[in-house]
Amino acid sequence: MSEYGNYPVDLSEILWMSLASNSEKAIWWSTFAIVLQSFIVGSIISKTFQYFEYFKKSDNQIFLGFIGLGCALCIGTLMVTCAEMYKLIYHAKTEFHTIFRFIFFGDNTILLLGGIFNFTGGMYYAYRVWKMCNRKWWVIPPLAIGLCGPFGASLAVVVKGYQLPILIPQNLGQLGPYFADFVHTNKIWGGMTLSMDATLCVTLTILLMRSKDSVFANETRLFHKLMALMYESMFPPVIFLIIGEASGNMEGAPTTDWRKFVVTCIPCLYFHSVLSALVSRQTIRGLLNSKLASEGVNVLSNGTGGTGGGKKFVYPSSAYPMGSEAALNSFNSTSKHAEEGRGYWNDQVEVVERKSDNGSVVTVPGPLVKIEHEQNSAVSEPDSYASGHPHLSPVDGVSTANRDRPNRLTGP
Repeated sequence: MSEYGNYPVDLSEILWMSLASNSEKAIWWSTFAIVLQSFIVGSIISKTFQYFEYFKKSDNQIFLGFIGLGCALCIGTLMVTCAEMYKLIYHAKTEFHTIFRFIFFGDNTILLLGGIFNFTGGMYYAYRVWKMCNRKWWVIPPLAIGLCGPFGASLAVVVKGYQLPILIPQNLGQLGPYFADFVHTNKIWGGMTLSMDATLCVTLTILLMRSKDSVFANETRLFHKLMALMYESMFPPVIFLIIGEASGNMEGAPTTDWRKFVVTCIPCLYFHSVLSALVSRQTIRGLLNSKLASEGVNVLSNGTGGTGGGKKFVYPSSAYPMGSEAALNSFNSTSKHAEEGRGYWNDQVEVVERKSDNGSVVTVPGPLVKIEHEQNSAVSEPDSYASGHPHLSPVDGVSTANRDRPNRLTGP
């Protein structure tokens, strides 16, 4: 209880009335947000381990560091939400005015991370759009403007959020104009972000449906096809943004009502979508291997890119399927095009062919894929006969079997 002049003022009660909520509702919705955020962060940790297992020897070390940093930041957002929950449990009922700034600043910190994840994730998806549009230069300017605008707006919202006045009775008159300005700035950021993300989502959906080399195009199971399309097109954070924007005119504040999960989960969803798209590169490699197997390729051993073992396939030369050579060429070509459908960071898939006594070995870096061609060293009967009769063996590619020879008995 505080005093304003000679009158007692209950700041906690005033705040709860202005937020159209109470301590019980705030704790319940914060619990729901933590549970949902925990599921997403748990999936991020799992996919991060998968990413390092598959691609730690093929992807750039700097990029690997950014993936690890992103996972750590997502864990940090969950820790911030848990800290807010702790404050609510012990102080929300009677001393809410003493913890409101902490909760508000915590949500603004999560919003800052959301703006960073939105910008970096948008760069990744914009890069994929540019590649799938055959690297046309005119695609770059609108994508750059569309990415920089929402990021600048998110920074403006965060700066405005950290300017919250101290909650004392003397500052009660400043809270009304402050929150009105903050909500207005927040709506501008939300509208710009939703417009850009929805544009990327729709564009990627159209391009993926037209592509023949993506997981969406090659997957036969409906559920897996829909899941692939959802993460390939950044669909989950767009849905959460739509929910946030649609509820923007409701009374109350996302800090303490049911919209709490939107605030806490959006940053993690941005990173989760990008990470899912990166990890699913292993899926497209599996689909390509299946295509090779359908052409008559036999698997000898299995491995992962993380261990450097790779996968080995053998084409016996005596039993080449009719389409085996075409399948190998299709594999090299499809690997390059699949990069565009799957969002590879490398410009192309490098194929190295090495000659050996037993045949040629084709190596594709990443999760290594080796294709060994065994040459049949068996000698046919006519060749065996020719090797025992030198005058029948070809000279400079021309057989000497029917040439005129001098009579050794009579002389030339």
